[in-house]
Amino acid sequence: MKKTNGIIMLTVLMLLGVLAVGKSADAASWNGKKEYQITQSGKAVYHAYLSDDGKESWIYRVDLLDKGTNVSLTFPEQVQNAPVTKIGTAFQLDDIHEAYHNVFGTTYEPWHDEDGGWYSQTNIKKIVLPDTVNTIEDACFAGLRNLTEIHLPENLERLNHYLFYNCRRLASFTIGEKGLVVSDDTVFQNCDRMKGITKADGSFTLVSGGKGIALSADKKTLIQIMPSAKKITVPSTVETIDVSAAEGTNLEQIKISKKVKKIETAAFDNAPIKKVTVDKKNKWFGTDKNCLYYRKTGTLVLAYAKKNTMTLSKKVKKIDSSVSVARRGVKKLIIPKRITLKAEWYDSFLYQQEPMKVYFQVKMPPKAGKGVLGGTMKIYVKKQYKKAYKKWMKKCGKRAKSCKLYTTK
Repeated sequence: MKKTNGIIMLTVLMLLGVLAVGKSADAASWNGKKEYQITQSGKAVYHAYLSDDGKESWIYRVDLLDKGTNVSLTFPEQVQNAPVTKIGTAFQLDDIHEAYHNVFGTTYEPWHDEDGGWYSQTNIKKIVLPDTVNTIEDACFAGLRNLTEIHLPENLERLNHYLFYNCRRLASFTIGEKGLVVSDDTVFQNCDRMKGITKADGSFTLVSGGKGIALSADKKTLIQIMPSAKKITVPSTVETIDVSAAEGTNLEQIKISKKVKKIETAAFDNAPIKKVTVDKKNKWFGTDKNCLYYRKTGTLVLAYAKKNTMTLSKKVKKIDSSVSVARRGVKKLIIPKRITLKAEWYDSFLYQQEPMKVYFQVKMPPKAGKGVLGGTMKIYVKKQYKKAYKKWMKKCGKRAKSCKLYTTK
């Protein structure tokens, strides 16, 4: 799950301080009836509009002419003597809401993990933007898979949704001294090498290995873990780990600090976590046999294992749809005691339509209602328990019909 609605104010935890935040606004009213073009010989054609008062310009599309490798683009500073203040395609231009478009016109659907395929601009290595720009639209540079360097404007106020989606070689970049707002965790989605952000004066840096995180402005919520961070200690101020904070990252180890009392849905989903530790003074969470769980309710928060077989801890009492599974495509899940299952608890365990074997090792079936069975699960129980589980499966609703019941010795 991804946070796509609203602006989430982030403070990036740095070695020496925090990244400033503020609200972005595109105040200009634009005249979309007349287009202007600027051609850089052999490089690109820039398509632009002027504001109604003619004092600002907006580059809304770029046609790339250079077919070579290691292409470097420097965007114009002015169009018709009007400073460029905005870059990127906005929905009001084409009224397409089902997908994003980057500034080069390529369509992107991040929710389907589509980055434009062979239409992506894979030869662009460097982009320089004029410091007059204060707004860059959603997904403006999405899919530039070989982009390694970008100069962001001094006046830029915000990094919008999916801005660097699938920029897989972008490891770091520099921002202006004022700092900016990071809209949410989609900004760096699939940026596998992203290590962090450096402030223009060099005083702040975000790096992997314990500092690769972004916090809310009050430092109480861990919003995002950078894709390249492999080992994280949650700061002592954090009380909540947000939805999808580490989903799809390269995180392998995490230490939960003493004040953390809430971990949101899918916080660690599909991250290759191998080790989780909890501060001894933490009252809310415990770990046992590759399981992170709420002490009070026994609700499973995270299941992780090195292989495709998982055995749940006997301290786990309930699994619901908020659970994170560090390794998707679990082929064998062993449940050693009677637990409570909630609807769609299994979604995070499954990968596409690959089957999963679930072994219930107790006589009494789980406490459950409709929607707790489905997908491609195969249920295994001891022969003497078959009758009870067959009756239980009939009560689990229509989706349970896709599951099959087997017996073991």
